[in-house]
Amino acid sequence: MLGLSARRLIGAALPELLAGTTPVAVGVQGGVARGTADEFSDTDLVFVYRDEESAAGAGRGHFLDEGRRMWGIRHLHLSRLDVARWPDGRRYVYGYETIPYADEDGVLAAICAEARPGRAELGERIAYQVRKIAQRGIAYPDRLPARWRGFDLTEIDPWLARGDLLSAHLRLNQTLELLVGLIYSANGRPRPSAKAVYSILSSLPWYPEAVRAGLSKLAEVRALDEASHASRSRAARAVLIACVDEATRAGLAADDLGAVYAAAKPAPTDD
Repeated sequence: MLGLSARRLIGAALPELLAGTTPVAVGVQGGVARGTADEFSDTDLVFVYRDEESAAGAGRGHFLDEGRRMWGIRHLHLSRLDVARWPDGRRYVYGYETIPYADEDGVLAAICAEARPGRAELGERIAYQVRKIAQRGIAYPDRLPARWRGFDLTEIDPWLARGDLLSAHLRLNQTLELLVGLIYSANGRPRPSAKAVYSILSSLPWYPEAVRAGLSKLAEVRALDEASHASRSRAARAVLIACVDEATRAGLAADDLGAVYAAAKPAPTDD
């Protein structure tokens, strides 16, 4: 909920910012919407217009007002709106970090709801993430090869056997990024933008201490050697197991993850 002081601040500034235009809705985003704004934060707003012509002359971009407050103004034009094509970072902002300030017809609220992924999409994301993590040598079963939830898990990262420790550790860095995405999927959310993806983790509904500690351990590279790789791999597997268990408990991970992955993945062709 938007605080009274923020509402007063925005209300006082809107006439100048809108410059005589009439938006369909106005939303608050960024730190003010998250409740984390401080004296260094911008005040981020989105103005929703029916088309670009009706937005002509309204404030847009980042600028200081006379009181030296920084504003960040974005426009959203309904005539060109296609939420399905939005990148994840934008979907996260609208789905979870946008508070309508003025939205009489509920247009902005509907856009925010559409930005949130549905259960089928989340199931596809989870199947994809689990598969890609397995291709990097991190799998739920304690022994490979194995048949598990529709996947034939036979791929073990070969870089250690080849003596290429740098590649092996960098593959674990890729695993870390996939696991972060899986944590968001297990929470029913898309992945935020790179700027905020890690800081938001601690505010998610599901982010137990064991998962936080596992990510910290996975991020720790003491040396480019096999012992450090083994330690990081154990941490990655522990996080993977926790995420899959939570996604299963929440009804987001299908029993046959392999079938979900195959149905969502285009057939492999080179043409």
